[in-house]
Parts: sequence; structure tokens; C-alpha cells
Amino acid sequence: MLRPFQERTPILLEEGKHLLQNAPLGKVEERVRRDSSSFYPRGSFHSAHLQREVYGGSKKVKAKISPKDYLTLSIRNILFIERHAPSLVEKLPLFMGGVVVPGEGIVDIFMEDYTRGIQAELWMPNRNPAYTIPELEPFITEGREDILPSMVAVIDGERRILDLDQCPWKQEYFRECSELAPFRERLQPYLITVDSLPFKL
Repeated sequence: MLRPFQERTPILLEEGKHLLQNAPLGKVEERVRRDSSSFYPRGSFHSAHLQREVYGGSKKVKAKISPKDYLTLSIRNILFIERHAPSLVEKLPLFMGGVVVPGEGIVDIFMEDYTRGIQAELWMPNRNPAYTIPELEPFITEGREDILPSMVAVIDGERRILDLDQCPWKQEYFRECSELAPFRERLQPYLITVDSLPFKL
């Protein structure tokens, strides 16, 4: 059984951060939004914590949002889903964190690579209602449920959840979401610092 996201993520970030020194294996376009992000698989590492191979890569956020804000919102929403829809835990990223370069701040997002080094086929259903996430519908603002299919990635036929920064939760959950958001020092466990990135994206 997986440990909670906030417990396992710092461990996996530390175990896998050497992948950031690897040249990207390619580029995976996440064509969900007009301002789509790009993902760069960087290989795999053996996790002593999970006792298995884990794939990681760098996400370059192109939207009009900083990597820090994207990371803060995504982690907040992962923790919210973990609490309210535990059946979806296996669909969420194993880990996600920010890559800090001294003097530059958070430059990239380092997270699980769903494509397993571009070995797996990735398909984005966009807003196809057949690919909604019914477990989250009770928590989404009425009339905004159509955003859920855009958070789905189909990997070799299996559904996973991504683009976690965009969940429009109902107003009654705003306070809880604010309490879950890793603002300021609470973001620190989700950050890894490297002296430099030899392969800038």
C-alpha cells in the first residue's frame, strides 16, 4: 500500500533527482489546452522505498502560470483528491516536485513519467465526456464538470490523472483547499535543489 503523497514524495524526489542530469529521451506534447505543456521523459531509477523501478521526467509549463503556482495548486489538489476520493490514489502521480536552481527559483516540475520513457502510448481524450472522473463530480462546481475529461490521460488503455492545477472545486471546499495548499515553508518538502541543469528545456 502506498504511503500518503506528502510522505512518499520527498523520498522519491531524493531517490530520482539524479535523472535531472540526463538528456531528455524525447518530448511528449500534452495537447489538452491551447497553451499546452510539454513533458520530457528522463529515464528511470530504482526506488528502494517502493522496491520497484520508477520513471521520471520534467514538465515544462507553458500556460500563463509560474512553475511555483502550478506546483502549489497541483499538490493542493492531489492532497484534496487523496482525502476525498481515495479510490483514485493509484491514478495520481507517484511524486511531483519543483526543481530549484540557485538564483533562478523553481524552473521545472519533476514528476512521474506516465509514458515510462515513451514506451507506453499516451492518448488525451480532451473534453470527451466518456472520459470523465465520476468520483470527483460531487466536488466540482456545478456546470464545470466538463473540465474533468481534460484531466485524463489514457496510457496503454489505463486512465491516469494529470493537469491537476485546474480543479474548480465547489465554494464550500475553498477553506479546506487553502489549508491543504503548500504555501511558503510548506512547499519546501516538495522541492529539490540542483546546482545546474546541463540540459535546459
